[in-house]
Amino acid sequence: TQLPVLDLRVDVTSVGLGANTVAAVESSGQVVLWEGESAPRHLTGTTGITVVRVAVGDTFLCLLTDRGILLTRGRGSGGCLGHGDTRDVSTPRIVEALLGEDVVEVEAGPQHAAVVTSDGELFSWGQDTGGCLGTGQLNRLGALPQLVEIEDEVSRVFCGPAATALLTPD
Repeated sequence: TQLPVLDLRVDVTSVGLGANTVAAVESSGQVVLWEGESAPRHLTGTTGITVVRVAVGDTFLCLLTDRGILLTRGRGSGGCLGHGDTRDVSTPRIVEALLGEDVVEVEAGPQHAAVVTSDGELFSWGQDTGGCLGTGQLNRLGALPQLVEIEDEVSRVFCGPAATALLTPD
């Protein structure tokens, strides 16, 4: 199915897919949401913020800004928002645990998320189904981003159901 857009003159630079949500970043840095059967709409609460990448879980969004700052919004179950708790957040909120890190890549699985920094470090959080957070503590809840200890630098991260895959420069 072709999704209707808000403005045919605007390019889409990033797309995220979730169970019932599609999100797209426009070249202007605004985010468009298609949730369920509803018509497309711009995400509110991001005035003055330029989003460059979006990742979508089953019930949450991760927004990466042009300044390397990560914001999340949605249902907080499983700790997937990275704010240290399981509360829902309706307006995008900065993931404070990652302030000071220059985030360059973000991905989301159904119930977890991961980011890569400009230093090649990997942070992950959310529901650790099957060990997908890479912390060695299976099936636990990680409500705050944690550094994943890896020998190599990470250049890309990919998240799926109960899985996370990494690419290194080599």
